Amino acid sequence: MNKKLFLASIIRPFLNLIPSTNGIVVVTLHNIEERYYEWFEEFIAMIQNSYGFINPEDFNKEENSDGIKVLLTFDDGFFSNKIISEKILSKYGVKALFFITEGFVGLNENQAYDFASKNIYPNSLISKDKNKQQSMSWDDVKSLLVQGHSIGAHTKTHPKLIDLNKDELKDEVIMSSRRIENILNINIDAFAFPFGTPSVLTVEAVNLFKNNFKYVFSNVRGNVNSSPSNYFIFRQNIVPGEPMWLIKNIIEGKLDWKYINTQKIAQKLFSHL
Repeated sequence: MNKKLFLASIIRPFLNLIPSTNGIVVVTLHNIEERYYEWFEEFIAMIQNSYGFINPEDFNKEENSDGIKVLLTFDDGFFSNKIISEKILSKYGVKALFFITEGFVGLNENQAYDFASKNIYPNSLISKDKNKQQSMSWDDVKSLLVQGHSIGAHTKTHPKLIDLNKDELKDEVIMSSRRIENILNINIDAFAFPFGTPSVLTVEAVNLFKNNFKYVFSNVRGNVNSSPSNYFIFRQNIVPGEPMWLIKNIIEGKLDWKYINTQKIAQKLFSHL
């Protein structure tokens, strides 16, 4: 049992005392390895039965809800996303929003592994099985559109935006989005910035967000109602293999108190946008 799950198990009896937070909850996933396909189907069935999904095309940050509805999102562009879309999401009629890293799409197995190691998981150990880090091709991404899913932008090379100069920032955020639009013949109005915390953003980046996207998604925990603005929407990150009782508590906002300081920073910096 990992440390996170161990601590959650200790406080589990007390989580029932915390009221659920109603509204839209955006959940984030990344790569879903084959060993987690069964878990993923259980995850999808649980959300559909307990809360219900919303179509990305129907997402409205200002919408109020008496209960909880879930918007499903994926970051990066792993090939596993195409597989679970065909095998599982289609089975349940669920539509998702896939944030695509332009430079990751279309790489061969070795290139995709190197890209994921260096850019997507720079501070983490990943499986040495290169087959598990495959990226989608552009035809794979197009197949998601055919299935009725939505596509968002996630930069060209998955950098921390704070590390970029003005020209690099424009290429990663704006030009990359436009290149994806041209390849797929779509309009993109949603963007998710890599690493997802206030510390990786700059004023220049936020100004680009405001001028080019309708919605920008972070990876700070919380539901949509508590998000500072359209340009810094909270999401709940889900790790494959997590038990359903823990995921339900995450979706219901019962662990948000652990991230209150980061939420306050985000509110202070982005609520005026």
